[in-house]
Amino acid sequence: MLVLASEDGKGELHSAIINNGDSDDTLVSIESAPADAPVQDGAVPQDAADKVTFGNVRTMTLKVGSSLTLPPAGGAPVTVTGGKPGGMIKVTITFGKAAPITTSIPVLTLDHYSPTPHPDTEQEG
Repeated sequence: MLVLASEDGKGELHSAIINNGDSDDTLVSIESAPADAPVQDGAVPQDAADKVTFGNVRTMTLKVGSSLTLPPAGGAPVTVTGGKPGGMIKVTITFGKAAPITTSIPVLTLDHYSPTPHPDTEQEG
């Protein structure tokens, strides 16, 4: 999972979620997690003061042995507001059957790279 966002914090969620369980499941929600929520991967989230919201999240089917790609081939992408490039967003992903997952995901610039230093930043030659 990752977010591609502009400097003003508006972007889209990009992901591939794979169902390696024994039965079909559903993706129910993707939400900003509380600052004190433990993460499974140990990543550091962006500042808790930054409010991140997810839009166009809807229930989607996760077939056994298949992957769900976001943004979906048809339909609206999952929008993200408040995620700034260079930061990490702590999220909780909720499923219909499987236990929820809380993790941190990176926010990259729209060109898929880490933020470029501003022109006023001194660079080494």
